[in-house]
Amino acid sequence: MSNIFNRIGLEAEFFVTNNKGELLFPASSGFQTDSFVILGEFRAEPGTTRIETVTNFMESWLGIQERAKSKCKVIDINPYQEVDIDLWSTILKKQGTKEITQSQNIYGTDITRDSDAIISRSKIKGHRLSIGFHIHFSSYVEAKTLYTTEESHYYEPVTLPLQLSDTGLPTMNIRLWDMKYKKEPEVKEVKASVSRITKPVIHHIVEDLDNTLFPAYKPDVQLKFRKPGFYELKGHGGFEYRSLPFSQAVLDNLYPIVDHCYNLLEDLDV
Repeated sequence: MSNIFNRIGLEAEFFVTNNKGELLFPASSGFQTDSFVILGEFRAEPGTTRIETVTNFMESWLGIQERAKSKCKVIDINPYQEVDIDLWSTILKKQGTKEITQSQNIYGTDITRDSDAIISRSKIKGHRLSIGFHIHFSSYVEAKTLYTTEESHYYEPVTLPLQLSDTGLPTMNIRLWDMKYKKEPEVKEVKASVSRITKPVIHHIVEDLDNTLFPAYKPDVQLKFRKPGFYELKGHGGFEYRSLPFSQAVLDNLYPIVDHCYNLLEDLDV
């Protein structure tokens, strides 16, 4: 007997500002960040249904909003911000050495060759920062089978006291292998699972999302990390789609986005 299990999880990045709209470092207000320290991020628990995935994300999102309110901070989900050279320099100093992204691209786009620099009259005037909305996909087939163990016999040692003196106390113990037991057959379960997320599956899903979702939510300017085709392999045997920005438009259409993603997993051939 085998069953298919599909799971989708959502992760989002965001900006933190004060009431004047000035960009802040999220960690200073207790928000989680990744290695790019100017962006806050949160990961919701993955779900096995559309409702569970959306509910988990909204619960995490509302928790972020409550924390911001308690600290008199503002969560900004405009897809990108422009910062001047001074702030950009501060960001680089705070993050130190940043690991090269593990993202891959189905079209061969090399992220290391792109830049979000704002250039005017051949001089860099600032940089654009963008926030992402990452969709985690996993799908696996789990098979179960029952088997019955064979009847077996075994011996259990028994220790008997042996009295050899007039004191009434045992002075020697004798260990005897004289108790025979029978072990009755048992029914046991064996489970095995295999991921359905193969390289062709990744290519198919990423290409579909590039054609169906990305055009509806892409920013109005070209951004280094918000281009079609980006994904990252994950340790759980799945992957995440990384091209989408996070924005109010994405938040407003969360269920249709999640619904479409589940449809892609459910359409896979067993």
